[in-house]
Order: sequence, then C-alpha cells, then structure tokens
Amino acid sequence: MRRSAWRTTCFTLIAGGLFGGALASSHAADSLRVAPPAADSISRKDNLRDSLSQRLESEFPAGRMAGRGKTVAVVQVEGMIDGGLAAFIERALEEAKRMRAAAFVIEMNTYGGRVDAADEIRTALLNSDVRTITFIHNNAASAGALISCATDVIVMSPGSAIGAATPVNQSGAVATNKVVSYFRSIMGETARAKGRDPRLAEAMVDSSIVVPGLESAPRPLTLRTDQAIAFGVAQMQAASLAEALRYNGLEGAKIVRLETNWAEHIVRFLTHPVVSGLLMTVGALGVIYELTSPGFGLPGIAGITCLVLFFGAHWIVRLAQIEELLLFAAGVALIVAELFVPGGILGIIGGALVLTGLFLSLVGRIDLVSPGDLTHAFTSIGMAVVLTFIGALVLIKSFSQLPVFRKLMLEKSQNPGTGQATSAAGPQTGLLGAVGVADSPLRPVGRVAIGGRYYDAVTDGEHIENGASVKVVEVDGLRGLVVRRV
Repeated sequence: MRRSAWRTTCFTLIAGGLFGGALASSHAADSLRVAPPAADSISRKDNLRDSLSQRLESEFPAGRMAGRGKTVAVVQVEGMIDGGLAAFIERALEEAKRMRAAAFVIEMNTYGGRVDAADEIRTALLNSDVRTITFIHNNAASAGALISCATDVIVMSPGSAIGAATPVNQSGAVATNKVVSYFRSIMGETARAKGRDPRLAEAMVDSSIVVPGLESAPRPLTLRTDQAIAFGVAQMQAASLAEALRYNGLEGAKIVRLETNWAEHIVRFLTHPVVSGLLMTVGALGVIYELTSPGFGLPGIAGITCLVLFFGAHWIVRLAQIEELLLFAAGVALIVAELFVPGGILGIIGGALVLTGLFLSLVGRIDLVSPGDLTHAFTSIGMAVVLTFIGALVLIKSFSQLPVFRKLMLEKSQNPGTGQATSAAGPQTGLLGAVGVADSPLRPVGRVAIGGRYYDAVTDGEHIENGASVKVVEVDGLRGLVVRRV
C-alpha cells in the first residue's frame, strides 16, 4: 500500500523525530488489548500537541498568509456513501492533481454507507500524490471513519465524533465475524499507512477491543474531538474550514469547490435501491411482453432501455462487472430458448440466472458486502419481482384491451383481396376453435390464414411449418391467437 507524499508533514516529523522512541513502546503488544500507557503518557501527549501548535504557529502565522498563491480543492461528503460518491471522489482527486492543488480537503458529515464504496475512496486517497485533509464537522461514522483515516491530516470541529465503524444492517444487527474481521484489518492497515495507531482504528470496528484510558468510551470505539486529538487519531481542532486551512499553512489559498456533475447526479439517482427496483421491474415487463406477443413495439423498447440504464449505472460505479452481465444475458437466452423448446427447465434456469445477475449487480464486491447491502439488494429484487408479477397481471387483464396496446401487439387482420389492414375490434373470442392454415413458419410466432383473413398467432412452443393446418386453441389477451397443429 503506497503512502502519500504528505508523510513529511509537521505532525509526522515531530511525532517521528522527537517522540518516535517514546511512542514505539505503545505498539509493542500484539493482543487485542492496547498496552497501558506509562504514567507520564498524558503529559507527553500534551507536550506533543503544544510542540505541534508552536511549530505550526511559528511557521504559518496568520499575518503571513502562507497559502497565498496556492489552490485548495474542497469536496463535501454528506449523507450516504455510495458507489456514485466513490466515482466522484476519484474524479475530484484527478482534478486536484491537474490543477496542482496544495491540498485536497474533504468536508465530512456522514453516518456511513456502503463498505465497498468507502474502500474505493480509501484506495484512491492512499494512492493520491496530493496532500489530503479531512475536516469533520459533526460526524465521521462507519465508512466515514475509514475514509478519514485514509487522509494525511484529520481536523475536527468542536462537538464532532469519529468511529463506530462496525458493519451492521438496517436493523442494527452486527455483520458476520468474517466481514467484521476483514473490515477491522482494512481499518488498521489504513491507520498504519498514515502514521496512526492501528489498534485505535481496529477498536472502532471490533467492540471486543478495549483501549486503556477509553474504557468508558462507547464500544465499538467512538471518539470525541478532544479524545481523538489526545490519542493521535486527529491532529487538531478547528471551528471552521478557514481555521483548519490556517492550521495547515494554507491561509489565503484559493478555494476551489468541486461538485458532482450532471452525469454523476444521474448515476447516483439510478443506483438508488428504489430506482434500481423500478428499472428492473419495467425492464422485466418489457421483455416479458415482447417474448409473449407477436411483433416488437414500445414495451420492448422501454424494457431494454431500463435494463441498459440499470446495468450501465451499476457498471459505472463498479457494482456490475462482466460476470453479472454474462449471467443476465445467459438467463435471457435460456428463457428465449424455452419458447422454442418448451418443458420448463430452461425457463427456470434462465430465470434463476437473470435474478442472480441482477442481485450481484446490486451487492457489488462479495468480500466487502455488509448486511445492510444485502438488505438493500433483497429489497430491490423482491420489489421488482412483486411489481413485475402484478404488472404482468394488469397487462393481461386490462391494458391488452386498449386500442393503443392492441396496435402494439400487432393484433390486426388483413384482407387478402384488398391488402388493407383493419384493426380487430375487441377480443377475438369468436375465433376460438377455428381451423386455418399457417401462412408462415411459426417458431413460435408467425401468421395464420383463417376465413380469408390473416392473423398474427403464436404456438405453445412447437414449431409449425408453413402450410400446415392449425386450430385456434386459445385467445390470449397478451399473446393473441394461440394455435396448435391439427
């Protein structure tokens, strides 16, 4: 894991050069319980803060405007952390690098979000050549704590808190031991990469870790501003962004606020669990409609468009990969094959593959999936299945009787003598039991001639060659005439 060039900051220099030997002993213990500090540890921490403050004030006094002529890129991380935010932060870091920014500042106030999205942001921050600063005003919980620990400097406003990073679901239940162990390792190594005590970061994930001096703190560990500074998680306190910049020698610097663009707004909207469920529903209804009715029309176009939007948005935020697309495509192919080779097995397998592809596109990385992510995925899939079933019933019972939908289904007849098409009025129940001739191959969709008129028809799955005698065995509001060889 590559460290940032900001390892040479004032705090690291002072902590490493003046007090490295004293602090090294606090990392010697390998157990989950942090080794008790020496009797003078508190005074040493006070001396460290005083020395740091004096150094900063001497090198960057307010009157000198040390940041004049420099540029600082600032982004906001508020609300839920999701895949769309990860894509935005990666782009913003690249923009900060192109503008030769002196620092990249994250103004943070979040209760967390997706673990995999936070891990992508963490990786981008650790690999960035730009100096990174997190200014926490109010909250940096869960995934927000991981992102904060990946920056070179953490500044906290009075009354703020950082920690409580145990992965949980929407009901508050803790994730499996495997997920907790993995996330604890990520937190610890991230803190270590930025010169922070990894055991404090791990205690934010694992409630079994007890930190001496913080026995009364909430578990998993959550630190107030004063506690975070005293234990070296945060470097300073500031009431405003301007004050945070002054403490970091950037007073007077030009502030450039980077915002999400219209495309990123759309992607974050489309990947919202509720919107994703609606896209899957409309997509499925459109595909079902076209597979079970002659011709191709607006429902099919709408369905394909929704599926493209669903997979496209999830591809951009790296939730959907080529594997999920292949699973979905294979499932659709098997469902189509079921129409030609009826039996049920291909359709069942195809449906399972389609649902699996959609589900995996919602959960993203399996190794970082949390109970909350699974809950969102199951909710979206369940909503899509229920709405698709209800929508299919509505189509069959109601919409198929409307003139516009009857035209879309190509439910029409043609007079062979005049060649003029006339719309069929109402359901063609009068044709039930009628015998005619296949006017084209039915595989399974085609055309039949009955009583001197041509009708679009479909079989139950069997292939009927052109010229074969057929009988209307069903008049379906969705599929039209269903015929069988006689």
